[in-house]
Amino acid sequence: MTAHLLAHPAPAAWLSELMDLPVGGLHEKLAKLRLSRSPEESTRLLGEVKKYLVIANVETEHEVPMFSSRVDEIWHQLVLFTAQYQAMCDRFFSSFQHHDPRETSETRPDADGGGRKKLDFHAFCTRYEAIFGALDDAWFEDRGLAQDTRVERALWGRPLALRRTERALEVVLQRDEPVVLCRMPLRMGDSVAALMDGTTRYVRELPLEGEERLSLCRPLLAIGVLRVVP
Repeated sequence: MTAHLLAHPAPAAWLSELMDLPVGGLHEKLAKLRLSRSPEESTRLLGEVKKYLVIANVETEHEVPMFSSRVDEIWHQLVLFTAQYQAMCDRFFSSFQHHDPRETSETRPDADGGGRKKLDFHAFCTRYEAIFGALDDAWFEDRGLAQDTRVERALWGRPLALRRTERALEVVLQRDEPVVLCRMPLRMGDSVAALMDGTTRYVRELPLEGEERLSLCRPLLAIGVLRVVP
């Protein structure tokens, strides 16, 4: 995502107009793909995409990464409504807002051939809250987790290992001095191993009782070991 100037200043009326802009057919597509359970949820998630685009455009010092796999997938689906998406970009932003993969390098060349560092999540939260208020749960991978959520191991630049001690299972980031990222009860061993093998699966498929499955996945999502798969 390359930042651009907004097509207009961003007073409350302008933002309200952007947030109220519908995308015909989007909910039906999201419902078919099981990305949304109601028109209200589709509207809320579409709103998070719009908020991201506003922040990416007003932030001129840093590139703004996409921090949510769920919001990113809604953006991807929105782009497929090409005519409506182009019209939104023309109306509210200075140019077409390209969708790039989330997996990119730390810097990207700008118009002058230099590079801009990426905004971190804390700074993103500050920008978001200053304009829109409290962050929506869609920006937190561990919130809204359900039995029918699909998860998989996230890609890491360094290898992760599963280590067993006398009292717990540990997910370890392998470095010269290994870092323990998370600890779980030994009885969850089969489920932890299943989550670490790289297979995409529904939470309900883990060999645990209902609430235990969620309590296992939430911390792994929160620290980025797992990711939600749309």
